[in-house]
Amino acid sequence: MEVPQIQPWLFQIEPLEVESLSHFLGRFRRANDLTPTGLGKAAELGGAIAYGGALPIARWEKFRFNPPPSRQQLEALAKVVGVDVDSVSADITTCWGRDEA
Repeated sequence: MEVPQIQPWLFQIEPLEVESLSHFLGRFRRANDLTPTGLGKAAELGGAIAYGGALPIARWEKFRFNPPPSRQQLEALAKVVGVDVDSVSADITTCWGRDEA
């Protein structure tokens, strides 16, 4: 008998109208009881092996955007958190998920 693969699920959190990436990541992690390592692994973000992928998430939560996140990193993160990557504003330190219409 074959055992089916169980897909992990995460609570989807909507970004607030005016919210930094840092604040959103913190709210998302708390809602899903994730560590920076857990979210980094779920998004398959690189990072130092010693940090288990937590390095990018931990840095972004502390507003350390030097170097800034790459498009690939933002796409991987967006897939996990359920937010459209194109909704990320040009300045991710101030507003994330806000329509500029």
